[in-house]
Amino acid sequence: MELKQPQQSIPIRVPVWLRVLERVLSPAVCLLCRQEPAAEGQICEACQESLPAFGELRCTLCGGNRATLVEVCRQCADAGGFLWFRGVSAFPFQDAIREAIHRYKYRGHTYLAKFFAHSMLRAWQNYGAPACPALLVPVPLHWRREMQRGYNQAALIADFLGREMKIQCLEALRRKRKTVQQAGLSREERIRNLKNAFVLKKNVSVEGRSVLLLDDVLTTGNTLQEASRVLLQAGAAEVNVICIARD
Repeated sequence: MELKQPQQSIPIRVPVWLRVLERVLSPAVCLLCRQEPAAEGQICEACQESLPAFGELRCTLCGGNRATLVEVCRQCADAGGFLWFRGVSAFPFQDAIREAIHRYKYRGHTYLAKFFAHSMLRAWQNYGAPACPALLVPVPLHWRREMQRGYNQAALIADFLGREMKIQCLEALRRKRKTVQQAGLSREERIRNLKNAFVLKKNVSVEGRSVLLLDDVLTTGNTLQEASRVLLQAGAAEVNVICIARD
């Protein structure tokens, strides 16, 4: 897939202190087991072989496994479909990947962002939409949650992935109200929890542009569905999604 260089790139706002910390904490050992030697920003051969993987048949909406020749998996079919065109996930949300995502989100192991970005790039090149998207948009956190955590995990990955894909990155969405954690909620509660949670930022335009929406884990798809709705209502030509993992 040919990835074209955009005329202009607006980088995600990544604090300088976080970039410095990432360099300090990123040792020349495997990013997952943190024991075996590995090239900087990479994982060792043993961990590479133990990573959970999808089968050959991939759902076109989430990137997860599908059991039949139908293009979507049972989970996506039961959800009634989504507003986005194509979805790609790099891994199943299992084993070492589950642990790595938890370390990344909740323990401040931000050096994993580069590994996730590289993995997502490979998945997109193999299973993504034929045309390269024009814009990469991370799913936003509420400002209080981002302040507590110190970073937006999706935005950090988008910073690396945008540079790899040579496409414009932009924090185009704002989470206008704080939502409760989705874990433990029923499908109906998840939908109500996220309804009207996102808004397009002022002075931001996505009209006529193909958007790649980025999040960490795709579970029910409600977060990405609501974010996609806002982008499409704002005039985006198409929305595709990419995630680290499919739960």
